[in-house]
Amino acid sequence: AAAATTAASASATINPANACVAITNSTLANVKHSHDQQFAIADSNSNSVTKSFVPCKVCGDKASGYHYGVTSCEGCKGFFRRSIQKQIEYRCLRDGKCLVIRLNRNRCQYCRFKKCLSAGMSRDSVRYGRVPKRSRELNGTPSSTDDPNVIVRVNTPNTPQTPQMCSVASSPSELGCTGQSSVANTANTPGPGGVGGMGVGVNMSVSVGAGGAGGMMGQCGNVSVNGMNVVGNGGSGGVGVGVGGVVNVGITNVDNNGCGVVDMQGTTAELTVYDVIMCVSQAHRMHCSYTEEQTRELMRRPVAVPQNGIATSVSETMEFQKIWLWQLYAGRVTPGVQRIVEFAKRVPGFCDFTQDDQLILIKLGFFEVWLSHVARMINDATLTFDDGTYLTRQQLEILYDNDFVISLVNFANTLNSYGLSDTEIGLFSAMVLLASDRSGLAEPKVISRSRERVAEALRVQLVRSRAGSTQALQLMPALEAKIPELRSLGAKHFSHLDWLRMNWTKLRLPPLFAEIFDIPKTEDDL
Repeated sequence: AAAATTAASASATINPANACVAITNSTLANVKHSHDQQFAIADSNSNSVTKSFVPCKVCGDKASGYHYGVTSCEGCKGFFRRSIQKQIEYRCLRDGKCLVIRLNRNRCQYCRFKKCLSAGMSRDSVRYGRVPKRSRELNGTPSSTDDPNVIVRVNTPNTPQTPQMCSVASSPSELGCTGQSSVANTANTPGPGGVGGMGVGVNMSVSVGAGGAGGMMGQCGNVSVNGMNVVGNGGSGGVGVGVGGVVNVGITNVDNNGCGVVDMQGTTAELTVYDVIMCVSQAHRMHCSYTEEQTRELMRRPVAVPQNGIATSVSETMEFQKIWLWQLYAGRVTPGVQRIVEFAKRVPGFCDFTQDDQLILIKLGFFEVWLSHVARMINDATLTFDDGTYLTRQQLEILYDNDFVISLVNFANTLNSYGLSDTEIGLFSAMVLLASDRSGLAEPKVISRSRERVAEALRVQLVRSRAGSTQALQLMPALEAKIPELRSLGAKHFSHLDWLRMNWTKLRLPPLFAEIFDIPKTEDDL
């Protein structure tokens, strides 16, 4: 009865909008719900949040806000603005890998600008649908509204766009991650008359059609890495947002500030490629403990298996080591389950799937997503966890076998050789998660559409971050070819866990680890 009361009170505090992967009477659901409650408590105490120190993603100084797509300080915002305005070409006097921190950020401008770009800064990042700060404080509303009739402002030829005028979304909800209406982050390029056209700012080709206030559907294709092409026909023409998404908008009038006021049409507007990149990148950085920033200065230390003083044979000693290593391994992997659940909830489209489909994708895809994250911490000799402890190759062979460890290391070495950024790893792992051919899915076509959208975002990001490189065109097919290999590793890993299923009474595994991999916890689970 007490447990039922606790469960009832917990469910009463959960926001139904965030209730993704809600599994009745399951450990996975309980962990997720407790995590949602922690967020709700943090959100209610807004003063403590606003006073906390938020570092600049480029140099680590105190961030002043969200500038050009990244949480950054005034110094890096100004540096990036000057760099793109003057189109300066920097050179590094060393190896192009200078450390960029607050104390030496002016030492190498090449590496500082490179870090701005790798952090996600872009001149095309623009915030739409902003709510004044005073209104947010009075109403407790987020920086953007979920109202499908949200008013969106775009600059017109009378108000030329400058970097100072451009701010960007400060939360995933402002980028359309809530599954509500979304407008592309855009750069304004005027047409030959009337109100200027509105285009997607991801260095891609966008069509702007003419029409009434009702607007026109955008073109979904023609990615151009060389520049943005916008064609406007004047008047109060409709606005088309292309490449990966369609938004029905129409410029209805021009206000006193010379800004076109755009009304959203409909409540299920598709995200643009740039929105998807931003959403997934933010989700990955928030919920992955193996990002470049978090692992850069990790203190590595080996795992020492204690000796079994009561073992009477070599086989007993080996079994003791295997039990001990599996328990340690499970304890290090389990926190990743909750992180990947939270990551999945922020992947565009995931919360639109049925709850059963969400559960299937997470349960069957968890190890593959986790492996794509931890791959950067695997080499020929060790696998290092996010707390710095590492297993040697010999210890991994005790857990699995020599063939599996060889396949594991080969996969990690190949993936690491591609030099993917955190944003690209996040998009790749989102593709892995959204596998529409998993057994038991109710709506595979819906999942497939979301996966195609993420795949297009990864393709754009790869080309965008490697401008002028022939490697960019080869990377996407190479990454897609790694997914079947990853699926094979996941299947073999699941088979290796049969040993845990047969010997579950000898082990003390975290309940969440046991649940995600279908390992019995009690006699009732058999």
